[in-house]
Amino acid sequence: MNIAQKITAKREHLVSIKDALTILKALSEDGEDSFEYSDDQITEMTTLSEESETTIKSIESLEKMETALAAKAEPVRTHMGHNAPAAKKDVPMDLMTKSAVCSLLGFVQSKSAEQVASEIYKGEMDTINAYTKGVAIHKTAVMGADTTTATWAAELVRQQYAEFMDLLQPVSVFARLSAMGITVDLTNGPVTFPSRTNAANASGSWVGEQGVIPLGKLSLASKTMSPTKLAVIMAMSREIISQSVPQIEGIVRQAIIDDTAITLDNNFLDASAAVAGVRPAGILAGLGAIAPAGGGTVANIIADIKSVIAPMLSANMGAKPVLLMNSNTLLTLASLPSSVGTFVFRDEITGSGTLLGIPVVTSTTIPATMLIGLDAAALGYGMGAPEFATSESATLTMANADGTAPTQATDGAGGLGTAGEVKPDGGISVVGGADSGAATAGYQAQSMFQTYQLALRMVLPANWMAVRVGGIGHIAALPW
Repeated sequence: MNIAQKITAKREHLVSIKDALTILKALSEDGEDSFEYSDDQITEMTTLSEESETTIKSIESLEKMETALAAKAEPVRTHMGHNAPAAKKDVPMDLMTKSAVCSLLGFVQSKSAEQVASEIYKGEMDTINAYTKGVAIHKTAVMGADTTTATWAAELVRQQYAEFMDLLQPVSVFARLSAMGITVDLTNGPVTFPSRTNAANASGSWVGEQGVIPLGKLSLASKTMSPTKLAVIMAMSREIISQSVPQIEGIVRQAIIDDTAITLDNNFLDASAAVAGVRPAGILAGLGAIAPAGGGTVANIIADIKSVIAPMLSANMGAKPVLLMNSNTLLTLASLPSSVGTFVFRDEITGSGTLLGIPVVTSTTIPATMLIGLDAAALGYGMGAPEFATSESATLTMANADGTAPTQATDGAGGLGTAGEVKPDGGISVVGGADSGAATAGYQAQSMFQTYQLALRMVLPANWMAVRVGGIGHIAALPW
């Protein structure tokens, strides 16, 4: 039963309570002056009155929860016409998306991206000025490019990664945690994080007059985060692009947000080991899951929350403690009734967004039965500016990176590799290549020029690492 259905059921129940109270009240109004209620009737009226108050409060709380969730799930605004109001001001991500759209349409219409921007976004000076003032950087199309040339590029759009992460925050765990920790820009190459060991002791000592001040031990270490990247190419027919203005903007924009959030979070929260030059390790790599306390009683839920926080406290960490859980899990906790009919965690969740005083981050990308406790400040997060390039002449090998042939996720010798990972120099080359074998069987190479298509490529530098080791606890199979 969802929130709306619960509200409806509560309202129907409230009506039945009021009907019963009306009947009892009518007894005194219709009876003689000497009429007195029996003890059972008085008890019934008291019970109904208390139940009415509780139900009203429950309805109000559910309505607040519904409003809060609706605000978080507010659809992304897209451009709905060519004649936008002159006062409209774009956020940076809008400029990035519109730049990609202008690049695509520029190819189709044989116009410059600047001209397309002035035609389809009339009155939106932020978008138009992005081209003339260099906010959106474009390069001339490189004709005759192929997939073995690292710099094949056409209309290139860059935007600061910070604004891109802001847009991902409502749906991505990685984006929300990065706002709490140490975040660096990977655009210009590797970044070194200084850190200290947990065992180091630089605390002071009590020293008497003329006493010799002792030395403390501060053990420092450094960790280097190298750029890794998420990348994808999408092929679209020219007819689809030319006939879909302005809807194409919303499609491109939402696809970038949704798919990037899912991929980032799935890998960020998994237990996979790092693959050199390909992907970082999931934050649960090498960690054993904690056994849950038991069923979904209040005592067991509190015990489970304490158990996933315990590793953090044992490591003397917890500058920014966070609980991670699926959105539906939080809704379950907010709706958990006590023995007296009130909601145990509702007020804290709706009031401060915490559980037992610990901030909660939720997303549908978190496994439904998983609960994670960690220190967001103990992780380092790296991102770069999303880069878009468009080509009408590239030849593509039409395969994704799943676990079924044909796939770009090969093992380097023609066999199936790890889904979602393409090894350095791996994947299916247009002609021949070291990876030719069972995993590449049945692939097709397709020319964008010959099939009247355009290819849009996105490359997003991304990485993460533990600046301080330890402090993460998780339950993989919650019973509540």
